[in-house]
Amino acid sequence: MSPEARTYLHEALSFMERTSLHREKIDWPALRSATFNHAGNAQTPAETYRALAGAVGALGDGHSWFRSPAETEEGLGNTVSEFHGLEGRRLPGRMGYIFLPGVLGDDTTLAAYVEQGRVALAVADREGACGWLVDLRRSSGGTMWPMLTVIAPILGDGPVGSYVKNDSKKISWTISGRAPRLNGQGLPWVPLSPLSRKNPAVAVLTSGQTASSGEAITLAFRGGLLLVPSASRPPACPPTSRYSVCPTERRSG
Repeated sequence: MSPEARTYLHEALSFMERTSLHREKIDWPALRSATFNHAGNAQTPAETYRALAGAVGALGDGHSWFRSPAETEEGLGNTVSEFHGLEGRRLPGRMGYIFLPGVLGDDTTLAAYVEQGRVALAVADREGACGWLVDLRRSSGGTMWPMLTVIAPILGDGPVGSYVKNDSKKISWTISGRAPRLNGQGLPWVPLSPLSRKNPAVAVLTSGQTASSGEAITLAFRGGLLLVPSASRPPACPPTSRYSVCPTERRSG
């Protein structure tokens, strides 16, 4: 193995050892040995990618993956200006409805998502929604922050969640002035307009496809959760609980 490839592989594995969620449970000498053996006589960093992908899979956290620079560029480099399904409308009974698909892309793409969400929320609230149905059934992943920005006026100000690092330190997510903040730091997008009704009743639709950022948005709607059976429908503007989570299908197993 060339010195360049060896250094690259060593630094990548060291980063994983420092930051892995389950780092205390992993036999790092064994994982290093297996990864270097897999990389064989690699001469360039690119020739270690397959071995590193295997090492990332061995971390066992269910949410880490390895992407090459080319794959990252392909996934994040294309600008998208319109998002299928991101829409808002008025439902019978004066309920507002908004569908939030996942989003991933460059800064221009994320800003476009927020702007389309701004319009969608305004359309649904045009005549004054008495409550909201937030549809996350096809929110399978991506970046949570544009999604959180769009539904911030529905959530209202206050704490909505946090990350817990592998050293048990918490990084909080809050809403302030209808805009999300990460550990008190604001995001680059202009806050959405206030809703016509403060503290509205909310029902959240989820499914087996709701994952990653979709799950994070679901968790943001916490506090007084009312679990609604999958066969039932949320009542129009329920008066007794602000938030309802409505699973529309259940995972098998």
